[in-house]
Amino acid sequence: MSEVFDAGELKVIAFDVFGTVVDWYGGIAAEAERIVPGIDGGAFALAWRAGYQPAM
Repeated sequence: MSEVFDAGELKVIAFDVFGTVVDWYGGIAAEAERIVPGIDGGAFALAWRAGYQPAM
């Protein structure tokens, strides 16, 4: 016996794309270096993420 998938009962399709599809790190690091000369953009990006990660 096999069940048939009824797409009419489907209510939600969700994807977690942050960090997979979105390059958050590269964008934040590059903009930090562009706006603040001499800053380590990579370190700034990681600190920025650490600041909001507890809320996730």
